[in-house]
Amino acid sequence: LFPAGTETGDKQASPDIWSNRAGFDEAAAAAGDAAIKLAATDEAGFQAAFKDLGAGCKTCRPAIPR
Repeated sequence: LFPAGTETGDKQASPDIWSNRAGFDEAAAAAGDAAIKLAATDEAGFQAAFKDLGAGCKTCRPAIPR
């Protein structure tokens, strides 16, 4: 994800992806873990698992104004 050279151009992704690669890799791993929990949860745990997944995504891409 986001290899060298992808930091240029018209992007909506956070510049922290390239300037803080270790932090990005950690957030990506956490989002992956959250996705696994989301898939493995029951209906009662879905809402909490979905929030965790969304929180991971927000670290890489700022909120889009609506």
